[in-house]
Amino acid sequence: FARMKQARETKVTILRKYRVGDLPDVQIKPSDVLQPLIALANKESSVAQILFSAVFTAIFSHPSNEDQTQMKSTIKKLLEKMLSQSHSNSPFVGCLLKIAINDKSGTLDLPPTLVGPAAFRSFNYHGGIVLLEKHILSAKNEEEQKRRRRGNGEAEDEEMVAKEDAWAQLASLYKSLGEEDIVRGLYDQQISRQPDTRSALEAELKGDYFNALSVYEQALNQLDEGAFESPPSTREIRLWENGRLECFHRLTMWKELSENVLEEVGQDTNALWLDQNVDPYLYYFILSFLKLKAKWPQLWEFIDTSDVLKRQY
Repeated sequence: FARMKQARETKVTILRKYRVGDLPDVQIKPSDVLQPLIALANKESSVAQILFSAVFTAIFSHPSNEDQTQMKSTIKKLLEKMLSQSHSNSPFVGCLLKIAINDKSGTLDLPPTLVGPAAFRSFNYHGGIVLLEKHILSAKNEEEQKRRRRGNGEAEDEEMVAKEDAWAQLASLYKSLGEEDIVRGLYDQQISRQPDTRSALEAELKGDYFNALSVYEQALNQLDEGAFESPPSTREIRLWENGRLECFHRLTMWKELSENVLEEVGQDTNALWLDQNVDPYLYYFILSFLKLKAKWPQLWEFIDTSDVLKRQY
């Protein structure tokens, strides 16, 4: 039995034989080349990544015309959909990121709010960082061109929000790699408008979650009271709220974590499945409710009423 198993594992399947002799085998169809590559890709993920990336690059290297422009737009939408639905498949997400990185046409300029979480969940930190930095450089060039056309006016609100999202996602990935100096510099130069943000981040990077929590709470209380002379950005407010949840997590304050998560989704657990709430509220909800035995019935009810497609998370 062991010998039969070993024989099956080491068996080599020949997909194409080439003629030997004086006359070369020149009648080679495209399928004769592709079938062995496909078979190899099914066995080895690294080869699959290279092959998939090469096919995409070949498609996007052709001169643009009306049909191909429409096709590229469709492919971009499919790429975004695949990236949003691939939650933990590291090789596949890495391949998608590589495809976008190698795109020279600018067609596959993926949203930072999609790239950052996908790279984080699949542990493709470096690929996500390269793609986000490419996006930021491209956006900077476009911004300079728009400024020339409209004069030296301020950037539009949507452009500012998009820029802050890109920098914040980049900082998040660098933070996952433990690059504290880079994270601190990004927040100081590109994201923070309020001193509280920098103070809380400093404490969090040092592992002083108690002090960080205190600063986040203070900032949010001042926000509720309208005590800020210049209003913080939406990104900063979101950072304070998520930072507070992370501090509750690190300090094992499960009761406070569960209460704050429910407050963020309006006490509606079904809202946890909304795209904007899955990360990070769903994770914190399940974690905190698992740690609190009194919450178990509510957690089981939540799981039982969730359909199969949602359970993939």
